[in-house]
Amino acid sequence: MNKKLSIIIPVYNVQNYLRDCINSILDKSINTKMIEIILVDDGSIDNSGKICDEYDQNTDYIRAIHIKNSGQSVARNIGLEHSTGEWITYVDSDDITRDGYVELLLNILRNVDSTDEIIMFNYEPFESSSKLKEINSKLEYNSHKLRNISKAEAMYDLTTEKWGNYLWNKIFPRKILNKIPLPAGKIYEDISVLYKYFHVCNQIKIYEDIVYFYRQREGSAVHLKRAYDQYISMIQAIEARQKQLNFFKKYNYIKAFNNAKYGFMLNSVSLIKLTLQNKYEKTKTYYDAINFLKKYDCSIKRDGLKHYLFIKIFKLI
Repeated sequence: MNKKLSIIIPVYNVQNYLRDCINSILDKSINTKMIEIILVDDGSIDNSGKICDEYDQNTDYIRAIHIKNSGQSVARNIGLEHSTGEWITYVDSDDITRDGYVELLLNILRNVDSTDEIIMFNYEPFESSSKLKEINSKLEYNSHKLRNISKAEAMYDLTTEKWGNYLWNKIFPRKILNKIPLPAGKIYEDISVLYKYFHVCNQIKIYEDIVYFYRQREGSAVHLKRAYDQYISMIQAIEARQKQLNFFKKYNYIKAFNNAKYGFMLNSVSLIKLTLQNKYEKTKTYYDAINFLKKYDCSIKRDGLKHYLFIKIFKLI
């Protein structure tokens, strides 16, 4: 039997956070015939895989899948292949959803006009679970918080901190995800595909409420410790942002194009510093970053004094 909503969770070495993540989604009041949770253990070497199996055995709408370590994008793609939902959303295995998350998402889906829409909702960063108690009140669906936005606004939203280039604060129609798989082996797979999803969908809605809590921690995909890992991630980030910028320019999303330059600037500064400090290979992407910064119109107010001075000095070299 196909489900209404599939929640896909890629899992890798998160034994200290995984139970909190899954438990935040579970809700005795929901109709379990409507949802499924797919846990994709991406070759974890801690107890994460065992925890996945535990929930698989004890919860009839949770399935655990085990694969060799292939990266988050592959794990998400495999989760999609094994899912049956008409609608798909993602949860990162160290994050937490707000109380009433599933019921809210199902209520939102009851109020969409077609299976060609994408829905975005707000999120809140956090560092420890104890800090969530004050803000994790139960969600109640409110039709006034759900509204349509234009594609131009949606593309711009991808470049802002409020909404961001994230997969986990959005609900997608399966048929759109099937058309555009996530790029294997890439850290910034969400930057690579979200504008494409927005482009091919019929309508984009936003739900103006905090629905998801995004954990800030060392060791996550965006908080890498090793300099070489950071170097590779910045190369991938710049490559993804180049394609995004070219797309915004081609389709005349001017506001999104102008705002996306800020993220490109941050990644360019990081790549140049990492390359020079560690004497890494000066790749084509490195020189693309240099050329971008030389043309970048920096501002103290927008970019901060540190970046402003770095770029100004860099232009003089």
